Formats: sequence, C-alpha cells, structure tokens
Amino acid sequence: MSSGRSAILGSPKSTTSKTVYVGMDGELLSGSLAPFLRYAIAAGGNIDFDASVKIAREDNAPENSSVFTNGSLNVKTFTSSVEGFGFHHGGVDEEEALVTFSPRYNPLSLGVEQEVATKMVIPEFIAEDYQSLATRSDGNDVQLAGHYNLGTQDAPAIWYVDGKVKTSGTVTFSGYGVIVANDNIEFKHAVRNIDSGGAIGLYSSKDIKIDKLAPVSLVGQIYSDKFESKSDIVLYGSITAFGDVKFTNDISVDLKHRPAEKVLVEPFWPSN
Repeated sequence: MSSGRSAILGSPKSTTSKTVYVGMDGELLSGSLAPFLRYAIAAGGNIDFDASVKIAREDNAPENSSVFTNGSLNVKTFTSSVEGFGFHHGGVDEEEALVTFSPRYNPLSLGVEQEVATKMVIPEFIAEDYQSLATRSDGNDVQLAGHYNLGTQDAPAIWYVDGKVKTSGTVTFSGYGVIVANDNIEFKHAVRNIDSGGAIGLYSSKDIKIDKLAPVSLVGQIYSDKFESKSDIVLYGSITAFGDVKFTNDISVDLKHRPAEKVLVEPFWPSN
C-alpha cells in the first residue's frame, strides 16, 4: 500500500476515522462525520476497561478502530484487544497499553498510546431539542418488552421519550430507527436486533446502563451522558459519551467498529 494520509483536520496524526476508506491508489481518504463520531469509543470523561474488551473492524479493511478520551484511559485487565490507537488527555498505564492496543494502520510506527494536548469537543446531547423530529412521542417513562418494528432506511423511526426507557422483558428490534430519551436508558433484560439489515440509535440526555444478566447484541450507535455495561455486549457500531464509558463486572465486550449509519446520525449531527 502506498503511504497514506488522513484528511481529517484536528484528528490525531497517523490515525484513521470511522469514515476513512481506501481510494483506488491505496491512499486513505476521509469522510465528513463529526470528530466525536469517528472513533470506536469517544468519551469526554474516562474510559474504563474492567472487563475483556475486543474492539476491531469486522473485516480486513486497513482502518483503525481507535478510542479517544478527554480523561484517563484505564485498562485494568490484560485480556483486552483494540486494533487501533488509545488517545487520551489524562494518562494511561503504558504497560497495559502496549498489551492492549495494536493499530492496523500505523505507517509512522507511532506509540500505540498517544497523549493529546487538546481535548475533543463532545457536545452534550439535549434530547428535547429533537422532539420536533419525532415520528412517535411519549410524555412519560416507557417500558420495553417484546418486538418493535422500527422504520425503513429511507424513513427511519425517531421515537422521543420524555422520561426513562426501561426493559420489563426481552426486547428485539427490526428496521431502522432512533430512541431519543430525556432520561436514562436502562436495560435489565436481553436486547438485540433480529434484522441483519437494520440498525438502531440509542441517544440519551442522561445515562445508558446495561445491568447484570442483560446481554445486548445490537447494530447501531450509542450516544449518552455516561455509558456503563455490567453485562456481555456485542455492538456493531460505536459509542460516544459526554462523560465516562465503563465496562465492569468481568464481562465480555465485542465492539465491531462500523462507520456510522448516515440515517441514524444525519438528523442530529449533519455531515459537512
């Protein structure tokens, strides 16, 4: 492959983003997603791996699946694997980083953990700002159980909840759509996509919490104030948080990094 470059202004040197692709001549080119949507995980607070965390593209593409935190990058086990860089503003244990991070694309042979001088701007998500976009709106807390058929790729559902979203039983989704919550999203039961062609966005003004014994397998994007999983999770997509991102309780995390689904992010963070 010829020597590549990243055309994304403000991105850490020698990394690639979620929207980077390989051109005809092998050059790495970039798309137009906001910086905070370009990483496998982006956090305004700390990132804590107190679990076995695997982060990588699901194919053989050369893109990195990097993580970025404005705080500290805490890798508390030696069983995690990230096929990208670990960018941080607040520090990392170098020994743990060397074991954990292994970029697919690193033409300059940079260190796998990189301290950045400038914090990334990760905007707080204000759910009520998007109520006017809703195709369905609930004025109180919502209890999820059973199957939910969302919209199509051309007309995705946008479900606004002016309260908490909780599960009261196993939940499955099909189709394309976004749940926009003005309070916490809390999963206490298994949640998954059953449509291989669909995707879901989970966006919360507050926290997204996955409780013990609530395995999650989803295709889509997560955006919240804070994110914490205490149960096994498989996510084909990415996670962005205004605050901390935590994986705890000795769980298994498989984050299969994918470019953001345009239909899930364009109404909220238009591309430029």
